[in-house]
Amino acid sequence: MNTPQAARPRLFLYLFRIFAILGAVPFLINTVDILLHLNSPSLDPDFDSVLRFVLGLAVAPLTLVIAALCIRRAPSNLIGWMLVMFAYGASVQVMRYDLLPLEAEILVANFVIGAFWIAFLLIPLYFPDGRLYPAGANRWGNPILSFIFVFVILISNLCNTQLTWGSGANQIIIQNPLLVFAWNYTVVTIPMMIAMIIAGIITVIL
Repeated sequence: MNTPQAARPRLFLYLFRIFAILGAVPFLINTVDILLHLNSPSLDPDFDSVLRFVLGLAVAPLTLVIAALCIRRAPSNLIGWMLVMFAYGASVQVMRYDLLPLEAEILVANFVIGAFWIAFLLIPLYFPDGRLYPAGANRWGNPILSFIFVFVILISNLCNTQLTWGSGANQIIIQNPLLVFAWNYTVVTIPMMIAMIIAGIITVIL
């Protein structure tokens, strides 16, 4: 007798498909721009022309090809769609400083890198078949994880007074144009992220 398969995380599938579509245009523009302006300074000065080549013209396109092959083979498997975010995340790190107006560039970079980190935290939980383990966890685990990450996305973008890029002396800070109301959301979101990391590590070990 066949065992019924566990439910797939539909909300995450929809979200990462939307992320993949929305991020495709910036990814293509950035890839062409790196090819044409390889020696131009990155948004983060720590990334020189060598890193721009490696990340923007090798790692990111290769990761996207692998993601496309995964999606073609198993379009309902979340892993392939999350790998798309890995490609976009590698690319956006070497975006040219003046490719867009600074505010728009920081917004795009934060959106892409935020989606990348969500994918990074979720992959250990859903690898390799796009379902949680054990199978019984999918019924309650998918809605809970979906709520947590949608909550984090909304709060981090709507309640953060500033958007930043880079670190140390090279950090760029702008006022958040999407701000709805200010709230110290890190008090809530950081413990959630730590819990997801621990859960991912336990899943990989098991």
